[in-house]
Amino acid sequence: NANQLARYAKICQEKGLVPIVEPEILITSDYDLARSKHVATAVLAECIKELKALQVDFKHCLLKPQMVMPGSDCPTQASPEEVAAATLDVFDATLPHELAGVFFLSGGLTEEQATVNLNTINRLAQERYQGSQPWKLSFSFGRALQASILKLWGGKDENADSCRAQGAKLAKANSSACEGEYQPPHPSLLQAATLVETFRGHNSGTQ
Repeated sequence: NANQLARYAKICQEKGLVPIVEPEILITSDYDLARSKHVATAVLAECIKELKALQVDFKHCLLKPQMVMPGSDCPTQASPEEVAAATLDVFDATLPHELAGVFFLSGGLTEEQATVNLNTINRLAQERYQGSQPWKLSFSFGRALQASILKLWGGKDENADSCRAQGAKLAKANSSACEGEYQPPHPSLLQAATLVETFRGHNSGTQ
C-alpha cells in the first residue's frame, strides 16, 4: 500500500498535480494510545521511505493522516493534550520538514472533538517548535464538517440557507483551530459520542 501511494504521488507530480497521500489505519478496534502511536510511526515511516525512493518532491506533497488516538472501542480514550503530544511525537519521528502540509482526517471524532484536537495540536506545535513549525497542520474533515449540516438539511430544500450558515460556522471554528485560536462554544448541532464510519456512512452513537 505504501508503494502504491508513492506511485500515485509520483504520477500526480509528473502531471502537474499536488498529491494528497492518505495512509489509512482502521479506527474500529480496541487498541490503546501506545499501540496507535507504534502503528502510526511504522505506517508513516514506510510511506515516507517509499515516497523518497520514487523521488517525490515533498515541497509539493500533502499528507492526509488521522490523529494518533486510541481505537473507537478502547475503554480508555485520550485527552486532546494526549492526542496532540502523541501525534507530534510520531510526526517528529517520521516526517521530513520539507513536507508541505498535514491535513487531518476526523474519523471517529465528533465535530467538536475534531476541532478541539486540531486546536490543541496546533497550540502544542507552536510551543514545541517556537515559531519554526515545519508543517502546516490543517484539516480535511468529512463527517466533522458535514454531520450537523446533514441533520439540519433533512432532505428539504427550504433548509438550504440554514445549512450554508451552519457550514460557515463549522469552517470558521476549524480555521481558528488551525492557528490554535479556537474558542468555545462549538457550533455543532449533534449530541453524538462519536462519528464512526460504517458501511452506511457513519454511526452517530458510541460504537
